[in-house]
Amino acid sequence: MEYYPRQAVWEMTLKRNMNCMHCGSKAGAKQKHELSFDKCIDIANQLISMNLKMIALIGGELFFKKGWEKIAKMFIDAKMHTNIITNGYHISDNQYEQIKESGISQVGISMDGMEEAHNKIRGKQDGFKEIIKTFKKLKSMGYSTEAITTISKLNINDLEEMYNLLTALHVDVWQLQLCSPMGNAKNQEDFLISKNEVTYITNFIRKKIKIRKCYW
Repeated sequence: MEYYPRQAVWEMTLKRNMNCMHCGSKAGAKQKHELSFDKCIDIANQLISMNLKMIALIGGELFFKKGWEKIAKMFIDAKMHTNIITNGYHISDNQYEQIKESGISQVGISMDGMEEAHNKIRGKQDGFKEIIKTFKKLKSMGYSTEAITTISKLNINDLEEMYNLLTALHVDVWQLQLCSPMGNAKNQEDFLISKNEVTYITNFIRKKIKIRKCYW
């Protein structure tokens, strides 16, 4: 019997416009041997032939990968559930147009705390204000939105306030994940949550799922 993956996350580029404290890939400049567009087409066809059911396209910052929207459209046309994840920072009109051209219906945005924590983790003083603009813009365009939060010491106490804000913004899905000691977070023990704090997080999630009765 042959086995194939049902889901995949494709990191299409390491080029980025932020320097996040928790970046596991230590993203920065475009890599010398980054896959060409033609090679990406070939890989996309291979994934489709495997009958993949779901894929998320990410970076670095995905919008720096030329032609990403064409790759996404290939997956959409193959009836594969496809979404993208962006840092939501200064999204241009052209990039919003690419989102429409891709045919995707859901966009994930990285949100790492309320304003102080998010801006510190992301290294941009206007980072938080920009993602709020992006959430609102995407909603006005009719997209399903998802918030992705990497939990660390800097934002664990923001979870309740974030929940209230994301609810007010009508965000559809909130993905919570623990910061791993890899990449930029390697050897930053004071940045990572403790074992005891995991209990607080799981209780928080159980409580909110019970209230909302949905993905949260």
